[in-house]
Amino acid sequence: MTKRLLILAATAVCGVAPCGTEAKAESTGVVPQISRTMVINEVYVGGVNGPHDEFLELRNVSTSHQDLSGMVVRFYDPRCQVTRVIPLVDPAGESWVIPPRQTVLVTGSEFSGTTSTPFVLPAAGMEPEGLLTARAGGAALLRGTTRIDAVAWKTQSPPGAPTCQLEGRPALAPPPQLIGASITRDILGTDTDDNRTDFHIDIATP
Repeated sequence: MTKRLLILAATAVCGVAPCGTEAKAESTGVVPQISRTMVINEVYVGGVNGPHDEFLELRNVSTSHQDLSGMVVRFYDPRCQVTRVIPLVDPAGESWVIPPRQTVLVTGSEFSGTTSTPFVLPAAGMEPEGLLTARAGGAALLRGTTRIDAVAWKTQSPPGAPTCQLEGRPALAPPPQLIGASITRDILGTDTDDNRTDFHIDIATP
């Protein structure tokens, strides 16, 4: 079915360290806490347009509207360094209120997909490997300093290679040659706080 993409511009900041400075690495694990409100629902690390053809989808899994005031998505590279922090706000800098079961899409600068959600945040391409590094990486949803949800993924586990922000075990990401596949939760957005259990490889559906 053909879907229409409505892009709402938003301001993105360049990580927790000033642009051009070295970011500090964070802990690889997080304290498990099942989210009953907003979750990271799907991660697509790169499509036909390259590493910036990417998206991260958030979903309101509750039965009530969710105010995103003060919420950000924080992105991590395989070394657990913060690469970008993106506030979840509209073009005027106001926070969104998300209806039940609705999604929010953070997209890369070369995003080639379409979506029906009106809540879309395009992120300008800055990192050579994109926001969502293909072989291993992580992302976290926070309000202030409170972590709401987190996911880590990797395609392989060489000794000493950290996976950042994982809950339980890291999700298994699709191999780079499998274009068009993402890691995603089930249709209910189930969150058990084990990334390996909660996410599976499937055709990307932003």
